[in-house]
Amino acid sequence: MATALINEKILTWARVRAGFSISELVEKINKKYELWEKGEAKPTFNQAQEVAKKLHIPFGYLYLNQPPYIQKMTADLRTFKDHEKHEYSLELQDVMSDAIRKQDWYKEFLVQRGAEHLEFVGKFSIKSPIQDVADDIIRTLNLDVESRKTINKDYFLSRMTERAEDAGIIVIRNSKVGLNTHRPLDVEEFRGFVLTDPIVPLVFVNANDFVAGQIFTLFHELAHIWIGEAGVSNAGMLNKSEYSKTEQFCNSVAAEVLVPHREFAECWRQTDGDFENHVEELTKIFKVSSVVIARRALDYKFVRREEFFNYYRKLQEIWRKTKKKQKEKEGGPSFRNTFPIYNSKTFTDTVCRAVYSGELLMRDGMSLLGVAKSKAIENYATESGLI
Repeated sequence: MATALINEKILTWARVRAGFSISELVEKINKKYELWEKGEAKPTFNQAQEVAKKLHIPFGYLYLNQPPYIQKMTADLRTFKDHEKHEYSLELQDVMSDAIRKQDWYKEFLVQRGAEHLEFVGKFSIKSPIQDVADDIIRTLNLDVESRKTINKDYFLSRMTERAEDAGIIVIRNSKVGLNTHRPLDVEEFRGFVLTDPIVPLVFVNANDFVAGQIFTLFHELAHIWIGEAGVSNAGMLNKSEYSKTEQFCNSVAAEVLVPHREFAECWRQTDGDFENHVEELTKIFKVSSVVIARRALDYKFVRREEFFNYYRKLQEIWRKTKKKQKEKEGGPSFRNTFPIYNSKTFTDTVCRAVYSGELLMRDGMSLLGVAKSKAIENYATESGLI
């Protein structure tokens, strides 16, 4: 069988980049792997393809003379406990590359049809009053507190995603790389990112977070669009001093959009019971997490700092236990329901229509939507009434 004349230096680069040891690949791929990396033997084409797949690189990379230059795709606004900058994981790189590819295709599609710039992209800056930015987002998405009272968090997240897309923003929510369940996304690494563009702004929300966390991330990233600044975020719902000014600003805007100070103060006064009961009742009204409500209470001096941080530590313990239970839980929503969420419903529908109108080849549509079989597109388009 013909051998693949790959560059062993690329093999070493790809292995280190993917975080594998030589012994792991000897065990998982082939006993001769170490010889391949030393240049003392060559794999077959099938074996080389298996290596490329395992290391998450295009097969052609193995023939390069030197490792490719991986450009930083957007601003890194993340903050970690060790105060060091962390490289993007392969999973984050891959979802960002896919998002950029989707954005580029959709932008060209819209430009050809005379699309104009969205007036809210970059309308403000971090020097703008937080209230002004929050009010503009509220007007654009037609938000109000009263309508939230009778719906749950999942429905609220879905509805806000739809309204953002109606405004012209692509919103992708996924917990993994594409449809690959073996490549989950780490919430500790990033909660979301935004790719600003005057025609096709795009938001990605890490769906491995709790629903309340996803809601906050969505509005945090929307704030980024309103100030015209792209970036990857891992900021939690507390405004910590180590966060950049941009992240603190976007957190403050998200908090004001989701929990407007006037409505918050009124609801707090009308609620009976102790601090924890106030938090519990107001989370039901505003459809945000307990920590967002508790933090708003701290900001408006409805609770002492000591009581707040005692409560926050209690919440952290609850989150750890909940995450453990989630990992043990099997199953999930059907492919039909999640398919448009993983790709953005607007984007999915547009690609499907382009395929069935003859504007886009089926194979290109499959590639853009990350599916291996045309049946997935056919079934979705049929059930959605697109064909």
